[in-house]
Amino acid sequence: MGIGIELPDVNRSGIHYTIDTPTDRTQSGKLRIGLAAIKTVGEAAITPIVTERVAKGPYASITDFCRRVDVSGLNRRTLEGLAKAGAFDSLAPRATVIGNLDRIWALAQQETRNRNSGQFGMFGEEMDSGAGGTLLELDTSHADYTPQEKANLEKEYLGVALSYNPLLALAAINPGDAYTLVDQLDEEMISSTVTLLGHVAGVTERYTRDNRKFLRVDLAMVGGQVEAMVWPDSLEKTAHVWQTGRVARVTGRLQIRGDDFSIACYDAQEYELPENAAVAPESEAASKSASTPAPGSTAPPPRPARSNGSRPAVPANTTASNGHREAGVLIRMVETDQPDEDRYRLRQAIRVMLEYTGEDKVYLELHLKEGRTVLMEIPTVSTAVCDELQQRVQDVLLQGETCMEYPAKAA
Repeated sequence: MGIGIELPDVNRSGIHYTIDTPTDRTQSGKLRIGLAAIKTVGEAAITPIVTERVAKGPYASITDFCRRVDVSGLNRRTLEGLAKAGAFDSLAPRATVIGNLDRIWALAQQETRNRNSGQFGMFGEEMDSGAGGTLLELDTSHADYTPQEKANLEKEYLGVALSYNPLLALAAINPGDAYTLVDQLDEEMISSTVTLLGHVAGVTERYTRDNRKFLRVDLAMVGGQVEAMVWPDSLEKTAHVWQTGRVARVTGRLQIRGDDFSIACYDAQEYELPENAAVAPESEAASKSASTPAPGSTAPPPRPARSNGSRPAVPANTTASNGHREAGVLIRMVETDQPDEDRYRLRQAIRVMLEYTGEDKVYLELHLKEGRTVLMEIPTVSTAVCDELQQRVQDVLLQGETCMEYPAKAA
């Protein structure tokens, strides 16, 4: 029942979040991040970008953008934020735009000054808005960023990485004797030695009483997160592995800390994902990983769904690593035999959410046909919880599905 999330784009995004309109109900409308959601970018600064595009059509090139947009309310920092978040990716490679920011900014300023003073633009009166531009000579010697480098920029400027999804890549590979899904872990495995494959999502330094450094690592796996404790002796031989953004292969003793799994690390290596692993369709990748290992594989089998009396799977992305969860609104939905209708219903619910601008988080609780329940935060989406919003969302849901206020969870 997933809904795709798209990068901000000067040619597609509105000021706030929007949903790209599909041609029919069987297609998945994508959630488009608004330009104002980018860090360092204010609503007033980017309004002229959207207004000009709506009035006169998409920008044909970086040159066309510079010629048409009034940048009086922008500054170079705003332009840099747009570029690093991927908002110009449809016009030129991201590394090229960032490498030419000074040139682009100077040209945009000059064109705005000329236009506001009533002078002819430096491109001449015969050049129309759809002509594309060759007069701005961009230095194209910059090698474009790798997907991981783009994802790092998106994490910094959007709070979420979209160009590269290491968890999707993990779901698509044959991990050998390692575990990649939280659902594969079970209480029966406590105190045994296991190998986990996950994405280093966060690293926190701590010190023992005798002032020896150790690490608490948030290891993101498919379906949840496991805490990895890297004690001083292990840290001495694995220190090079623990960098945020890397994929790590971690061997150690499985434990439970509170309600969550933890692993006391004995050894770890950086793991290189295959380049084509991250491009597999999400549903296909997850299905492949969770059900049918490759012939001859020694991959651990997925555990069966737990009964109500067993420890549930760790929900993904619902709380921070310190246990804190922000307040928001919860959409509780049930998976049916009509996936297209399920996706359409979710899109309509999110469309309503986007009409109420605010800072409240949006969470989805999805009851799957197989009997499992998945709880997740819908990334980059926020709203303003009120009775009217809840009623409007309720109107698009099926009987038995609900929209309700979701309280914060203290650390």
